[in-house]
Amino acid sequence: MNQTSTLNKLFRSNETTTIGKKRQMLWQHIVSLLYHLGPLSNPELSQLLNISIPTINRSLLYLIDLKIVNDLGLGNSIGGRRPNLFGINPESGFVLAIDISLFSVRIALMDLQNELVGRVLHFDTPLENTPEYVEFVIDKALKFTQEACGGTERLIGAGIALPGLLNPQSGCSFTHLTYSQQPIRDVFQEKLGIPVFIDNDARMMTMGEFRFGKAKGKNNILCLNIGAGLGLGMIFDGKIYQGANGFAGEFGHIKIMDDGVQCICGKNGCLETLTSGPALERRIHEELARGAVSSLQSNMNISYEDVIAAALADDPLSIHLIAECGNWLGRGLATLVHLHNPEMIILGGVISQTGHLLLDSINQSLNQCAISKIRKEAQIVISGLGDKAALLGAQSIVINHVFPFQLVRK
Repeated sequence: MNQTSTLNKLFRSNETTTIGKKRQMLWQHIVSLLYHLGPLSNPELSQLLNISIPTINRSLLYLIDLKIVNDLGLGNSIGGRRPNLFGINPESGFVLAIDISLFSVRIALMDLQNELVGRVLHFDTPLENTPEYVEFVIDKALKFTQEACGGTERLIGAGIALPGLLNPQSGCSFTHLTYSQQPIRDVFQEKLGIPVFIDNDARMMTMGEFRFGKAKGKNNILCLNIGAGLGLGMIFDGKIYQGANGFAGEFGHIKIMDDGVQCICGKNGCLETLTSGPALERRIHEELARGAVSSLQSNMNISYEDVIAAALADDPLSIHLIAECGNWLGRGLATLVHLHNPEMIILGGVISQTGHLLLDSINQSLNQCAISKIRKEAQIVISGLGDKAALLGAQSIVINHVFPFQLVRK
């Protein structure tokens, strides 16, 4: 039996007898504890689980035989005999993380110590609503997995981040990859042959920040994905908020101008039309047409990445447009701050790379629009995870299902 089927079987209740189910649940408890808490001794596991030391010892020997747990030898003494420690085998399973955006795909593999295995694969390709596109992404993922860990045998699951509206419970996407009658999650699952979990990119970024980034240890956070669109992920009381159908967080589509330009959603005056990458592209061409001076020229095919680069290179017009974007974001965030009273707001996505140029204008606008007491409670920071945030969130969503910490009786 290969290690993947062993680890997956361990966390699927396929035992039929009461004794078998209890034994399997104990194994699950032990592995979850070792994953979340790190190396532990037999007495520590016994105390945490309220199970006898001989029973814990038999379970550890079984898990060591399956190569899921490692005997790490003697640890440091804290008074008395040095304890023998046991830890999860980081190579007993791997998580595949896929971040699909409108114009590129990023793929990563992580072990059970949350470490990247090899490089992050990044390739540019426009998101297309075709089975051929999905086959292309899957082929890339399988070849990458073969290169990184020798194949799919030890994959315990895949997390996939997608832009747009989708329901993570049903696995259905309603904006992209809608070509199939099947939920797109199930399409990936059949092709990859492993459990697949899917959510939108903003929520995946938020999970990455919550687990590994600046929001670690926080319970009420907002995370903005400011790039080709404007997405929002929310964590309330330590839990990701999805809404009734998974559609929560469409911050970019709140109406902020009565006579604004048309948004991709079909409505007019959405916040996204003033704060996203396409908004920067539209505004730079408008200003250049009026005769504004810039290092960017009106006859150029200017992308929002060009505007960001020019702003970071001290181009006055580009700096002004980033500040304009921040001003509108601050106005929108004032509503969220009043509604949700977050501890922290994290700015992610490519436009957040402008750092203080964006952050300063957001703070100024938010200070003007929000009640000062509530505003002071919300720290605003730039993501420290950058373009890895969604990948780390995709890993987290798999881990949450495979090693649910609620199994542990502390």
